[in-house]
Amino acid sequence: MTVGQLVAGLAHEINNPLGGMKNCLYNLKKYENDAKKIKYLNLMETGVDLINNLIQRLLNLTNTSSHAFSRLNLKNVLDESLEFL
Repeated sequence: MTVGQLVAGLAHEINNPLGGMKNCLYNLKKYENDAKKIKYLNLMETGVDLINNLIQRLLNLTNTSSHAFSRLNLKNVLDESLEFL
């Protein structure tokens, strides 16, 4: 995977919840109904959680101390990788 593909994927994953939260904010300003406000606040919370989970997964990629080493068959790994490509 190239850096460009990684950045594009991250931008997409972050922009989706941000766009949804921006829409929720717009609707919160518009509605006086408390039930609708609670609905949009819950949707915003979900969006924040999605972004937070994405950031945590990215941070986990850099955390090498949590990885356990084990023996593996390198030929099988390479064969599976080639099939994937």
